[in-house]
Amino acid sequence: SKQCIYCGFDPTADSLHVGNLLAIVLMLRMQRMGHEVVAVIGDCTAQIGDPSGRLTERDQMEQKIIEKNVAGLRDNLEAVFKHHEQHFWKREHQLIPLRIVKNSEWYNGQSVVPFIGAVGRHFRLGKMMTRTSVQQRLNSGEGISFAEFSYQMFQSFDWLYLYDKYNCRFQIGGGDQLGNIDSGHDFVKRTRTKDVYGILTPLVTAETGDKY
Repeated sequence: SKQCIYCGFDPTADSLHVGNLLAIVLMLRMQRMGHEVVAVIGDCTAQIGDPSGRLTERDQMEQKIIEKNVAGLRDNLEAVFKHHEQHFWKREHQLIPLRIVKNSEWYNGQSVVPFIGAVGRHFRLGKMMTRTSVQQRLNSGEGISFAEFSYQMFQSFDWLYLYDKYNCRFQIGGGDQLGNIDSGHDFVKRTRTKDVYGILTPLVTAETGDKY
């Protein structure tokens, strides 16, 4: 049956890079199989920063830089899917168009206290502390800020919102996203009593082993 599958993209640069390759290939494959694919550009969560795979905290990005990067990612994603359909898709039936959304669409207008009260109560510090991304930072000299520590809660809420609006039951992410995807799975299952699933891709890394 037709499913909805999403993948998140952080607007930390103004274009896609080789590290996005496997996730995009998987999104295209799912689209070819008749599923709906959603690209979520994390323009709101970019102000927080994902600690996954990082030993130091990112500098906070200016809003105008985030907006520029969002526009670049949107253009790239639209071009990739458009060219794939024009030049590589030879079937008779139409592909379901790629849906691109920004997570500011559901965070703008949110008030901090009601959000923490409604969402934060479903997260346990003990389990959040066990995430690899958190442990790596705690064991480094850098430590981890509350902002980055809370990132997994926001990514989990993204999934809940997409589940409620689009019945999105699958999330694609790199191997470093296991902790965030696991948090999202638990959050959706706890609040909606429905199973959702993560699909992990291997990380494409530089020769040094660092992710792009």
